[in-house]
Amino acid sequence: VAAAISQLDFVITCDGLIPHLAGALGKECWLLLPVFADWRWGRRGTACPFYPSLRLFRAERTGDWASVVADVAAELRERTG
Repeated sequence: VAAAISQLDFVITCDGLIPHLAGALGKECWLLLPVFADWRWGRRGTACPFYPSLRLFRAERTGDWASVVADVAAELRERTG
């Protein structure tokens, strides 16, 4: 998995093994999180205290993944011009 991640431009994922591996490799990673995310991601903000290459996208309400995906889509559009 690490070899595959190292070949990517960046990673978009939810919580699990992948963001930790991407972060450990220094690979840019966008992490989609629920309102009540695991403690290691903190309670607020878009920065990750453990992996500087991660950007956190947080749901504002329980089950509101549409707004998270919309934020990610907007960032992708901005990034790709």
